[in-house]
Amino acid sequence: MFRVCIVVITMALLSGCNNGGSDGSSNPVRSTSATLTCPKPQEGIVGCWVTEKCGRMTGNDGKTIDYWGSHRVLFAQDGKIEFLSQQFNNSSCAGQPNGAPVNEMVVVSYVEAQPEQDVSGVEASKLIVTSTFQDKQPFDTGVLYFISNNYRLCLSSAFKITHDAVSMTESSSSPIDFESCLVRVD
Repeated sequence: MFRVCIVVITMALLSGCNNGGSDGSSNPVRSTSATLTCPKPQEGIVGCWVTEKCGRMTGNDGKTIDYWGSHRVLFAQDGKIEFLSQQFNNSSCAGQPNGAPVNEMVVVSYVEAQPEQDVSGVEASKLIVTSTFQDKQPFDTGVLYFISNNYRLCLSSAFKITHDAVSMTESSSSPIDFESCLVRVD
């Protein structure tokens, strides 16, 4: 049996990010600028990546909304992983994003591990990704990854980053998902 952990960093939450109560309370999502500081030079997994596909967003009610989104991800030199959700008015995710909710309730970090083969036989690099939620024990996920010559970062399905969500599962045998990759950005 495996444990599933979904890190809720969805664009749908953007619509509620400034809806705090009259007492000044608010949900754990905050708006930030739409940038991450990308290191120079970017080498290996260290650097900024963005979801390859721009997708239609889903609202809290499960219905699609009139926004499209993507995720930017920073694998920092110091082992931290930062996520930046971006929401756009167009289906190409071009131009200035409308906002960038960031989940402050989880800290995500990584360390490099020994390379190994995934269940389909692909030789891959490996990370141990640790998620720490407020007042909870850390949750480790073994993540295999492959970076192609054209700078596509494909992760095992144990660590899924899509246009509107990030999810992690505790699984020891998860194949690399070559259909849902990230691409390097400056």
